[in-house]
Amino acid sequence: MTLQESAASLNGAIALCIRREVKRHNLHANEFAVLQLFAKQEEWSATQLLDHLDVDPSRMSRLVAKMVDNRLLRRRRARSDRRVVHLTLTDLGAQLAEEISEQMEAHEAALLRGVGSRELAGFRSTTDKIEKNIKSLVESAD
Repeated sequence: MTLQESAASLNGAIALCIRREVKRHNLHANEFAVLQLFAKQEEWSATQLLDHLDVDPSRMSRLVAKMVDNRLLRRRRARSDRRVVHLTLTDLGAQLAEEISEQMEAHEAALLRGVGSRELAGFRSTTDKIEKNIKSLVESAD
């Protein structure tokens, strides 16, 4: 199996897990992605979210508005610059994000069933080397 085929297979398995959670919680894929980002950081601006999601600014605005309407996100304007909007999870959003995080951990455990710790360490080492090579390729292309 080529590297491309291996990556596609792994990506497909992860995408299947994500689709299950999106469907189970009646979310849009971008809403799911926003909730996952909040697991990494408590507060985001819409502009910061744009840096992590492949959506245009008007779509991001609609996405945030929908999540606010569904009581998943809370908006707060910055005092220093009223144009900047800070976003945080509501209690309902935090509960949903936690549940999704737990489910994704369960999916990951299922995907790694039968994979030994040495195998996983080797996989991570290989992945780190590939990422380093990607950075070198990008830098040499610039």
